[in-house]
Amino acid sequence: MNNKKNKLYPDEDNKGEQKEKTYTAFINKDDLGEQVLDLPDELLEKMGWEPGDIIGIEETMNCFDDGECQGLVLTNLSKEKRVAND
Repeated sequence: MNNKKNKLYPDEDNKGEQKEKTYTAFINKDDLGEQVLDLPDELLEKMGWEPGDIIGIEETMNCFDDGECQGLVLTNLSKEKRVAND
């Protein structure tokens, strides 16, 4: 099974300073051959995400002072639906 490592950055602390903590996630294949992004439990808890949530993925370009790099935006479609129903 081939795993792809991705760095995920936690949100800012209450002082507005970026924390130095990173998360590592793996993209695996399930029994049906579908790709599955395994996120760390700590990150799921912080974001209010639950196992089995459906995640939308959009490609984006990130612009920095020293250039651009490709990135991804993850949107929790299941959480959006839960919030809308509350």
